[in-house]
Amino acid sequence: MRRETGVFTYINRCPHAGWPLDTPDGEFLFSLDGDIICAGHGAVFDVANGHCMGGPGRGTPLRTYPFIIDGEYIIIGKE
Repeated sequence: MRRETGVFTYINRCPHAGWPLDTPDGEFLFSLDGDIICAGHGAVFDVANGHCMGGPGRGTPLRTYPFIIDGEYIIIGKE
């Protein structure tokens, strides 16, 4: 996910329930502040650090995924 403040990569799994964060049709939900909302139960994750700010699993962060930026490309899975 690329934002004005940087690039953030997370594994698409709710740390509380283990299911995908997106909706069944592959859409991600975001708060007005741009934070990630788990489509399954509404937990809210800070997009900048993955920390769960509310809902089930509060305090449990999303797992990050390694990446590098190579010019205009983001290469996932590299450190």
